[in-house]
Amino acid sequence: MVTKISRLDVLNNNNIAVVISEIQKVMYDDDPENYLTESDRVDQLKSFDATGLITKPVEQFYSIISFEHSDIKTFTNELTAKILALLNLFNTTDIFIISHLKFNLFGKLKNKYPPLKNALEKTKKLLGSLNYDEAFQISLEDLHSFVETFFWIERCDPSAPEYIYFADLDDRFAFHFCKHGNIHLIEFENEIINTEILSSSNMYFVNDCWEQFSSKPGIEGRALSL
Repeated sequence: MVTKISRLDVLNNNNIAVVISEIQKVMYDDDPENYLTESDRVDQLKSFDATGLITKPVEQFYSIISFEHSDIKTFTNELTAKILALLNLFNTTDIFIISHLKFNLFGKLKNKYPPLKNALEKTKKLLGSLNYDEAFQISLEDLHSFVETFFWIERCDPSAPEYIYFADLDDRFAFHFCKHGNIHLIEFENEIINTEILSSSNMYFVNDCWEQFSSKPGIEGRALSL
C-alpha cells in the first residue's frame, strides 16, 4: 500500500527531521548575488521547508553498507531482497520516503535513459503522476518499485534530490542510496545493525563508495537535466 502524506507529517514527529533540518541549514543561501534572478532565488528557497523546525537533539550513527553484485540489470532485485531481510529482522512493516529538500522527488523527468525511463513508467502506473514533492508512507509489498526507481534516479539524474530517505516509522534508522548503489545508513540513539546481522544477508560495512558495475569512466546514462 502506498499513501501520500505531507512532508510535515514526517518532519513534525520523526528523527529524520533532525537530519533534514541540519542539511537544509548548511545549504541555505538567500544571497541575491548567488542567483540569476530574484524569481530564481524565491523558487529555490521554497525548497527549504525545515530550516525553522524546532527539533530535539538525537545521537546519529552513520555507516555505509554494500554487497557484491556487479550485474546492474538485476541489481535492484537483489538490493530490495537484502533490504527486506533487514527490515523483517526489526519487524518493520512500513517506511516513510522523504527527500532532503522539497522539490519533485522524481526530478525533471527529461532523462530518457532506458532503465530510468522504464522504472519511472512503472512508478507512474502505481501513483498516477510523477509530479510530487511531499512524502510517502509505503508498505513493504511496494518496496521494490521505490527501490528500483530511486536507485536509477540517484544513479542517473542529478536534477532529482540527492538524498531520498527511506525512514523507519519507529524512528530507529533511515537510509538512502548513492549513485553506486550502496546503502547509506543513519541509526538514531543506538547502533542496532551490526556486522553479524549484515553477514547473515551477505552484506558488509565499507568506508568508501566505488563503481562495481563498470570499469569505464563515468556512469552510463547519468546526465544533468536543466
